[in-house]
Amino acid sequence: GPLTHVPMFFVWFIAFAASAGNTDLMRGTGKFFPELMRSGCWINILLFLFNLFIPAYPLDGSRVLTSLLAMLSVSLKTAGWVVILVSTIMSIALLAFGFIYISFMSVFIGAYTLGETYKLYSLHRLDRLQEHPTFKKYNELTRGGSWTAQAI
Repeated sequence: GPLTHVPMFFVWFIAFAASAGNTDLMRGTGKFFPELMRSGCWINILLFLFNLFIPAYPLDGSRVLTSLLAMLSVSLKTAGWVVILVSTIMSIALLAFGFIYISFMSVFIGAYTLGETYKLYSLHRLDRLQEHPTFKKYNELTRGGSWTAQAI
């Protein structure tokens, strides 16, 4: 998940500092290897933020949203609608961004998350959301179960 980007960032950052002779990620060096290392740092920062803060199902941000809703004791049915609605909006925004800025990866991720959100919607419509892996622990957690790192 998103936490894998933290150690990768530090590996790239150490390599950047060693090759550039400084630790300023905001300033380019114009040299190939330091720029490569600098790009590795920024990619990991941006992927960490994207994975954690974009709540489009099945990205990790939707798991954080689902866990937050469980901690707030929101009913399973309501939580399902919230996750589906937010994920649909984020997926469409990713698709629009991809088409506007001609970004194949954004279009791909937007289409993928929209397809997965539709699967979630199909389960919700059949009143079988509790069978979905993301929501399997939900009822247990909203009824006073213990919160662990695995819950998220």
